Amino acid sequence: MQRRAFLYSMAAAATAAASLSARRSHGDTWTDRESVDPDRRAAYYVPGYHPEYAFYKGGSIILHPDFNSHIPAGYKDRVTLMARVDERDGSVRRNVFPVRGHDIAVRADGRHAVFNSQNGTTMVSFDPVSLEMDVYLEFEASMAGGGHSVYLPDGNTMAVTERQIYRPFSGRAADHYGRIGIRDNTTLKLLETYDCQAIAPHEVNLTADGKHLVVASYGSTNWPEHEEGPHRYIVEPAISVLELASGKLVDRYVPEAADSEYRHLAAYSLDRIFVLQNAKSSFKDVHELMATRDDVYLPDLLGEDNLGDVPKPVVRADFSSGRDIRQVGSRDARQMVRAQSITYDPVHDEVIASFTTSNYLLVLAGADGSLKRAIETTTMGLRLPRGIVLHPDGLHYAVGGGWNDIYLFERGSHRLVRERCQYTYNFEHSHITAVAI
Repeated sequence: MQRRAFLYSMAAAATAAASLSARRSHGDTWTDRESVDPDRRAAYYVPGYHPEYAFYKGGSIILHPDFNSHIPAGYKDRVTLMARVDERDGSVRRNVFPVRGHDIAVRADGRHAVFNSQNGTTMVSFDPVSLEMDVYLEFEASMAGGGHSVYLPDGNTMAVTERQIYRPFSGRAADHYGRIGIRDNTTLKLLETYDCQAIAPHEVNLTADGKHLVVASYGSTNWPEHEEGPHRYIVEPAISVLELASGKLVDRYVPEAADSEYRHLAAYSLDRIFVLQNAKSSFKDVHELMATRDDVYLPDLLGEDNLGDVPKPVVRADFSSGRDIRQVGSRDARQMVRAQSITYDPVHDEVIASFTTSNYLLVLAGADGSLKRAIETTTMGLRLPRGIVLHPDGLHYAVGGGWNDIYLFERGSHRLVRERCQYTYNFEHSHITAVAI
């Protein structure tokens, strides 16, 4: 309880400063007009899911001593390639980490970073400039990383999504609930846990007033024993709202039909929560939908076992007074295949989301979720758009192509700023982080 009292005091102090900025899980800054700096440049951080395709000096980068020195002896799990792209000169620094890396969070002062795993047993912290690893953490035997983390207002702790290792559904949802771990920045030591009352928590955001943590949870498990299916067994996708000071569950939404996973979200305030949902179907179903397009398209090579993503609308949630849940997005389902990343622009009250297989960015109104813009990205050279992040200059946002390049867009107008795009290999990712340098 002492820890929670300390968090309460820090949250109260943060509220006064929240109109200027608040950090969120993959490095975004909620920025308003008073913090604009057109000369500010960023370092981008991109996890590379497929280092097996990266070669250096004639061999695999995974095997080269310049990059694999952080891999502990006996480590058997997947490794992830980290790239730091310096926007000032386009230089790229890379390193390989012993983590099933998903999202990178960098502290507001730019001096500390963490790399959480998704369904992996490890988590690491590292120096954001040198990319040298500081702490290597192994979760306890029954737990795995949930993918995302967010630094808290005190600057010394973070909230980490942590899920139970996937296992057959027991018949009772609560048996599979994960948690939010409150961890020390320096040691990654677990200080206490918050119960988000959800299965497989994934992305966590800190609201701009510093008072609440909002969590999107997959809600899926392995199939019950003696049953099987082509994709995960979806039980109870959920949106959870927790009071930061106490860990108390303030609100929780579970849809009546459990037919999709709730994965990523942008939660600026209790009346500005937008959640992306994902569901799998056969490759055949996806191609029947895409066959109605008149252009040549790239099939969903990110899928597996002949599965593809079913187009799903965005969930808009308002918990500010009562509960208002809506399904929003484009009327053209072909623009919403494989929802990936999402962010909120408080200056223009807009939500920006990427749909990877569709090669589209959708811009939604924050007030009601109505569609404002649908941006087709292949014509500009941005293929398989994935990670989205607000730029620390307060004027732009960046979008990472799945396998290569980072494109910069002007907030509000959504004009492509070609001269500031970065052209480099990404080796496939879900999210990017941008930090002022």
